[in-house]
Amino acid sequence: MKLALRLARYGFYVLTILMTLIFLRLFMFQIIIIQGNSMLPTLRNGSIVLVYKRNFPQKTSFSDQVFVLGQLSIRRFDLVLFDPGDGKYLIKRVIGLPGDFYAFRNEQVLIDHLPLEESYILKQSKKPFRPVPMKANEPASYFLSSEGRIPPGYYLLLGDNRKHSYDSRDLGLIPEESLRGKVVYHIRY
Repeated sequence: MKLALRLARYGFYVLTILMTLIFLRLFMFQIIIIQGNSMLPTLRNGSIVLVYKRNFPQKTSFSDQVFVLGQLSIRRFDLVLFDPGDGKYLIKRVIGLPGDFYAFRNEQVLIDHLPLEESYILKQSKKPFRPVPMKANEPASYFLSSEGRIPPGYYLLLGDNRKHSYDSRDLGLIPEESLRGKVVYHIRY
């Protein structure tokens, strides 16, 4: 009898810990190993990052429904995890926020008509801007021209290794519902 009670109590503790870990993994944090060098020198191939997901739109594996736990908080220069639509998540830097006026001039990014100070990018990594063609089934706000105002609910995301990054210059402006989390810690090696 004592053994059965002890086993039941132990099982309850194990189940509680397991459920807590599942909750944290699904809704709070995710560990990601970086694949590729589009975020050099900040993140390298093989770097490990911890992504905080709580205040970001999430999808569950059993539903296409998107939900948010809390208020979204994104600042310029944050590193964010997002879903470009192909199921392979990317991490890029937030350059432009909703309402910002952006412009690409001679490989320089301007926000609200001022050059953006970007000490984190590789100097030789600049890639020329080219407009993103709009597909018939996409809303007009996805379109990225050489300059414009970022509409509500959209972000301009760029990789630090500009010459070798698949980002807003290729995808267009990124909708808020595609964001999945913010990098809060990374391990360099």
